[in-house]
Amino acid sequence: MPSVDRPALAAVFPTAVSTVAILLDVGANVDCKPENLEQFAVMGEIYFRSMFGTRRPRVGLLSIGEEETKGNELTREAFQLLKRLPLNFIGNVEGRDIYSGKVDVIVADGFVGNVALKTSEGVANLVRAREALGDAASNPRFVETVARRGYRFQVPAWASAPGRGVRELRRRHPHRWRHRARGRRGVVLLCTSDPARGHWSHR
Repeated sequence: MPSVDRPALAAVFPTAVSTVAILLDVGANVDCKPENLEQFAVMGEIYFRSMFGTRRPRVGLLSIGEEETKGNELTREAFQLLKRLPLNFIGNVEGRDIYSGKVDVIVADGFVGNVALKTSEGVANLVRAREALGDAASNPRFVETVARRGYRFQVPAWASAPGRGVRELRRRHPHRWRHRARGRRGVVLLCTSDPARGHWSHR
């Protein structure tokens, strides 16, 4: 396309205020120039307007701080280019802002964007594990949310594919199993209350 040096991959993220945000690039271009991020911002803004009907999407540059001087050489130079564009550029945003709803289009190089995407996938897998166990954030029994740190299992757990492995574990330690739940992709999670023998793994 004219005026586009490199295409970008965009991913749609849910937000805490029941809207969506898009992040681009999420892996197509690992090494970028400031001009590439400038073009990603324009493409992302046009895409968001077309797909979600927002007249003036808020565009942010993913960095390690909100200040204009924060970031590496790439983000600092890209910041200067983005603020000259006729876009609703709100400046730098941080990783925590992806889900906050304060920004609609988040611009990053493919390396940083892919790390953000894969980290989000890992958190989503943990949420699915909590759902499979019938756990709730308001009253956690198995997975506890630790403020400003992440998540941790409150009880040791086994994880194994359904079949001979699970049957063998249950046969050898029938009195230790307290809960069983089937997750996605055929994974069965079994929790044990025996700290000496229990552990959690994923295959």
